[in-house]
Amino acid sequence: MPLDLGAVNAVNAVLFVPNQGPWRARAASWLTGLDAEPDAIDAWLDILGRRAAGAHDWRDELAGATFPDGRAMPPVRPYNDALQQLESADAVVPMWSRDALPFALDVWGPGERGGEPETLGLELLVHRTVLEDSSAVGTSPDARAERRAVIGDAFAALMAEACEVFEPVFALADGMQPVSDFLARATPERVRHPAPGGARLADYAWALAYWSPARLDEDLAARLARVETPPLPRAPLVPDGVDVSVRTLATGGAFLRARRILGTETRGSRARLETPLAHQLGLRSNHLFYKR
Repeated sequence: MPLDLGAVNAVNAVLFVPNQGPWRARAASWLTGLDAEPDAIDAWLDILGRRAAGAHDWRDELAGATFPDGRAMPPVRPYNDALQQLESADAVVPMWSRDALPFALDVWGPGERGGEPETLGLELLVHRTVLEDSSAVGTSPDARAERRAVIGDAFAALMAEACEVFEPVFALADGMQPVSDFLARATPERVRHPAPGGARLADYAWALAYWSPARLDEDLAARLARVETPPLPRAPLVPDGVDVSVRTLATGGAFLRARRILGTETRGSRARLETPLAHQLGLRSNHLFYKR
């Protein structure tokens, strides 16, 4: 989520690109290919440029909004409404579309790089209601799960395409919860499995992840080549959509997808997948195990 806003109700993918690289030109070319209006692209990339430089804070930009009854509106509310494409929403953030999947492109947080120096976090956001497919309410659980898996496939395809466009050094998507403050939450006071000093988001196993060729050392490449879906216990009432696969993108980097169903975290879900996946890959589990 944009770190200056906090609780955005969306699932995000974060791509760590060289901060002095051609990310803006690549974004313009990509969005043009999605039939976006050139003027809208230029205007938005100007904003992202200011955000990358630390000169655009959403809390300041969205301050002062009010509800119809005059109460102050939290700055995150108009941003959430825009992501949800509500008719009443102002055009706070433009929405683009790939294969009918609406998404926003933002800068994750100026100065916040998840342990990746000299990078800028580009963020793809899809509102949680899109991934949870509220239109499928009333259908059978199996039919709804399959519909949500198709939407999850579209999100994975969006992230993979963005990795080919922007060529990040590393990219990730949790698929269930925001990763914006993951390292800040992973403290001994809050969790049983705290992050060690100097930890990076790249040290953890995620539902979706990309490693550039420069990050694919011999050991990781070998582990990815033999990674497999962990043995799973009896399916929970709400399926996790576990399906582990690895493919090589046009960049030569490796793209891992471990979940098809996104947006909802079931009880024990991380222990069933991310923990054994982390063991296979020689990474840390993102199952922090919060203290009560």
